[in-house]
Amino acid sequence: MSLVNMKMSAEERGEYGSDVAKMAEPAYPYGLCIDLDDGSMEKLGITALPKVGTEMMITAKVVVKSVSSNQYEGSDAESRMSLQITDMDVGQTENAQNDNRATKLYGNTNGTTEGRAINNLQSSMLTASN
Repeated sequence: MSLVNMKMSAEERGEYGSDVAKMAEPAYPYGLCIDLDDGSMEKLGITALPKVGTEMMITAKVVVKSVSSNQYEGSDAESRMSLQITDMDVGQTENAQNDNRATKLYGNTNGTTEGRAINNLQSSMLTASN
């Protein structure tokens, strides 16, 4: 399954009004934000809050709760559907998983001494075995 970016185009965002309003206009349509409380995060096994901006993957099963289609005089038809998430899983993106694997294999390489110590230990072990 390929992912579809739901970010609104400039034309879609333009429907929100004046230039002043554009500073705070949403990048994504209403209803695409999911809020999880403590109980929901506990059910999903999220024990520590991620940093703001962290990308995560979500897999969900939904039930179609309602569908509608309306057309008003002088406008195009508009269709909507409401989806209720019934089951879901939240995990790391593939890039984050790969970063974690690299950290486990090679240590922390973000410039801290912890990463250097592990890398130095690995290097000394390789040198000693030659």
